[in-house]
Amino acid sequence: MKEKTKYIPALMSLTAALITCTVTILNKYEALEAMLTIFAVLVIFYVLGLIIKFWVEKNFIIEETEEELQEEIKEEDMNAEEAKDIKETEKPDE
Repeated sequence: MKEKTKYIPALMSLTAALITCTVTILNKYEALEAMLTIFAVLVIFYVLGLIIKFWVEKNFIIEETEEELQEEIKEEDMNAEEAKDIKETEKPDE
């Protein structure tokens, strides 16, 4: 899950910057004013993206790890049963 949430801050800030760029161009802002506005938007939305990323990881990774643990337990049980079957078939008849 952490791989999936890795890009949330960057996507949020870049999307907000794209929208801000479009608005500043359409409203014919001066260059310095446009750059400062875009920079402020990038910083604000990057921080918001980090907060959302940590919230998502905190609330949704717990469920995923519980599911992974259950799957590992099932796999271990299956492997133990297979090993037991192999040992039984390898025993020579006495």
